[in-house]
Amino acid sequence: MTKVLEKFVSDFNSEYNFKEVKVPKEFIGSLITKVSLTPTKVFELMEVIFDHYDDPHENITFLDNKTNWERYVVGKHGTYRVYEYRGSTSIGSNGLTFLAQPTEEYWNEAMELKKAFEDTWPKYEVAKAEHLKEELAERPMANFTRAFLSTKILLERATKAGSLLELLVMNAALLDGTLRLGIILATQLREKNDHVNQDLIFQGGKKHISEREIYRMAKDEGILTEDDFTEINALYDFRNMAIHRFFISGIEYNEINAVLKRYETVLDKIRIPIQAMEEQQVKEGVGMTKKEDLELDEETIKQIYREQYLKIDSKKPVAVVPIRKYLFDKDE
Repeated sequence: MTKVLEKFVSDFNSEYNFKEVKVPKEFIGSLITKVSLTPTKVFELMEVIFDHYDDPHENITFLDNKTNWERYVVGKHGTYRVYEYRGSTSIGSNGLTFLAQPTEEYWNEAMELKKAFEDTWPKYEVAKAEHLKEELAERPMANFTRAFLSTKILLERATKAGSLLELLVMNAALLDGTLRLGIILATQLREKNDHVNQDLIFQGGKKHISEREIYRMAKDEGILTEDDFTEINALYDFRNMAIHRFFISGIEYNEINAVLKRYETVLDKIRIPIQAMEEQQVKEGVGMTKKEDLELDEETIKQIYREQYLKIDSKKPVAVVPIRKYLFDKDE
């Protein structure tokens, strides 16, 4: 967590006296009020402020999906159930049935919790944007690896839409990023450290390492064969013609299809030595690849999901809501 987000959480805790209860004594309670924020926004706020949450009902099979998640917050006057219900966010009592009347202090505190969420979300949006800027400056590798995750989604979207030009651009970007990763891994193995050349992963000004230079470096590291090097330079020329000279050349849109298959072939080939280098780093205990990077646990998978959407649209909530078991997927 960057200093920006640490300050955001600290400011919230200074202003409001709420803590999360991971496993409350009771799981029932009547509705008190609704929050004018989507459930995903409230869930992400709670993830940042209170840390991640494991559903205490994960082993229960529910009849329907009216409620996908619920979390419990304690204040001075009691515990409150914050939950999704039919696509909206609700705050309910904890332990009170609809026949029991909450005390005035309890009801007022529920209203304060509602206000806390609604007033804090705009502040969080600002903090989140500043957090990403701070992270980019201090940990550019996070942005670099995030791009691999989001590219998979963007390629799937473009394939489904039949957007050949976008597929061409994203495949070219993926090839460039994959080769940069390979160069980093090879350098770390050779030099026996975990140093990352920042010029390889972030371009903050005019100084940069071009794609053509990356191709040469990758060939020198043995990631590309001579034939691969010739092929990706030809692909680079086609990509430039399709983007910059579509109007003034004889290129036809449908020609991109065949070139995309060539990109897939090259990418499949270079993934083999890169995977081998990752495994070698783990074996030797050298470089940035760790055993846990190759054997993903559940929390890492959640983090991957969050990261991939941050590169696509960081303004949208990216928290991962636990998936419950339902007897029926839809209301009958």
